[in-house]
Amino acid sequence: MIKFRSLLIFLFPFSLFGNNSFIDGVFVHPVSRYFDMDMEANNSEFEVEKEFINDIIEIVSGMIYGWKFTYIPSDIKREIKEEFVLEPIALIKLGDPNMSFRDNWVKDYIMYQNIVYRLSDFQKKRIASWNTATTPDSYGEGEESIFLEKGKSLSLEYAIKDSIKREFQSRGKDKPRIIEGQVLLKENPRLFINAGMYTTQVETLILYKNILDYRYH
Repeated sequence: MIKFRSLLIFLFPFSLFGNNSFIDGVFVHPVSRYFDMDMEANNSEFEVEKEFINDIIEIVSGMIYGWKFTYIPSDIKREIKEEFVLEPIALIKLGDPNMSFRDNWVKDYIMYQNIVYRLSDFQKKRIASWNTATTPDSYGEGEESIFLEKGKSLSLEYAIKDSIKREFQSRGKDKPRIIEGQVLLKENPRLFINAGMYTTQVETLILYKNILDYRYH
């Protein structure tokens, strides 16, 4: 079996490849890694790194099911610190029959493979239910250090939080005490690496469940 270097090139499932979304119910995204020059490439034994799989699961789940969120804006006068909690509504599982791997190829000692996810009818309907004229959409950016173990995931979380803040602030309403709702990834996020930082950009759909003002506290 081919042994791959633990230091991978910076091409991630939500990365520089661009916005891959579900087209005709199918999501396709390439992953890649270096392999040692003195080892022959045996495509049948290609295994996708666990890190890649976890990233794909997080992103695809976020595009199908989304997250529940609770956001408490900071308020200096009231001595309230900002809080943000993001909880997956559901996650696709490793070994999901709708997930497959195909199209192995090697170029310049880098091995590539496409990860494919096919939506079920239920999942297609769930996504369609979000894409209505009344569901607000937004954009956000988040950053975190590449040296943190959860750096990519945290930069995604911060980007989602930023998108919620931007959308609510665009309404011109007073700062609330708490906002609760659900958020869905509209497109595959973009990830950039610069000056030791992950920068993630997201487009989201937001469903507000509860907005509590201070006058009710």
